[in-house]
Amino acid sequence: MKSIIFSLLLLLPFTLKAQDFYIFEYHENLVTFHDIRNAPKIPISMEASRIDAINRYINGIKGVSNLYVHNNRSLYKFDRQINPEEFKNLKSSGVVYALSYYKDFIDDVLIGYGGRLRDGTIIKENASAFNQWKHTSRDSIIRGFECKMAINENDGSVAWYTPEIPLPEGPLFHGKLPGLIILLIRGNDKIEMVGIKKEIFDLSIFDLPKTKRTIKYSDFETIRPNLSISEERKN
Repeated sequence: MKSIIFSLLLLLPFTLKAQDFYIFEYHENLVTFHDIRNAPKIPISMEASRIDAINRYINGIKGVSNLYVHNNRSLYKFDRQINPEEFKNLKSSGVVYALSYYKDFIDDVLIGYGGRLRDGTIIKENASAFNQWKHTSRDSIIRGFECKMAINENDGSVAWYTPEIPLPEGPLFHGKLPGLIILLIRGNDKIEMVGIKKEIFDLSIFDLPKTKRTIKYSDFETIRPNLSISEERKN
């Protein structure tokens, strides 16, 4: 029933008002650890189901995240696994982590927190510098929306965005395009918008944690593959 409601919403005319609240649901198909060399980072405590867990990890992690948007601020956060039972071993062992991504395009700032980050460490980036896009002439119909393609000049992500929803928003730290990102492709990872809700939510969701240390996203991406799970929890 939920999927039917979302499908119907996607067919309705979409009128935006700056003061309104919007929640966009994204489905993620992540293959972040498709390289077998990452397998030893799975905790030894999972030895009984180690091979099975590795296979699941290589095949990808499917999840649902929500993008909360209000007045030029947004928060993209992980909500749940699409199939919690399938990945319960990974989740209970702490292998599955997800950052929360805060964006404020008035202050031109991006902040990542939670997930693997601990002890008051946050990621902080300039929104405009991070979201430098190369626009292309390619277009496509995705989820019923007329979309255009752009390539992020920092991380090579491919974004399909729609001017039909004129919000400069998208999943993760991505945005500042002339329309909502419907589909984001990063290597083998795909994140696709599947539903829209116009629903008031508590603005405390935008409250940020106390900060003790600030790092760049590139620094985090560099050190993450070399850390064990226990080390990451301390970071």
